Amino acid sequence: MPLFDFATHRKKAVEQYGRKIDRYRDFAETVRDILADAIESRGLRVNEIQFRAKKLDSFGKKCETPSEQDSNEPKYKNPLTDITDMAAVRVITFFPRTVEEVGQCVQAEFDIVERVDHTATAQREERLGYQSVHYLVRFGDNRKGLSEYRNFQGLVAEVQVRTVMQHAWAEIEHDIRYKSKAAIPLAISRRFMTLAGLLEIADREFQAIQKKTTSSG
Repeated sequence: MPLFDFATHRKKAVEQYGRKIDRYRDFAETVRDILADAIESRGLRVNEIQFRAKKLDSFGKKCETPSEQDSNEPKYKNPLTDITDMAAVRVITFFPRTVEEVGQCVQAEFDIVERVDHTATAQREERLGYQSVHYLVRFGDNRKGLSEYRNFQGLVAEVQVRTVMQHAWAEIEHDIRYKSKAAIPLAISRRFMTLAGLLEIADREFQAIQKKTTSSG
């Protein structure tokens, strides 16, 4: 059996995505705007709301990811439907409690395709590391029929909600691993985990301080 041509697979998918990237960027911005309005209407304070369409190079690399079951087959056989983070929004909160409150906004404004709570999973498995809540969302019936959303029919966006501390750890850890040309040594990985623990403690302390100052005021 001939080996799968990952390079051609990537090239075709990137060409297809390149013709649609502006649509995904507009979709991500629209999801961001809807969420921003919902967050403001509930009187929630967040640090930042980001949006983006996945870069062509990043999309191409993901297309070449081999399947976990068979390394000679791609993980994403139909990249434009199988890859779900072409349009993405990230909400960065100050406190852990606000992550839950923003999640309520997400669930109220969109149809939820999937929800993955990496924070809860880490706590349940008693381990440190990446923490965030991820949603895959699409427009519900209340928006599908409106002309301003017609161009986004069938699209799914990823929405990440995390605290400032969780965001800092994830970005630094990703940047170092991405730029490293070799596997991260065990000693460095342990230091990452130590920092993850310290930032988790900081999150809890900030939340406790915020609760006390609010109640005393």
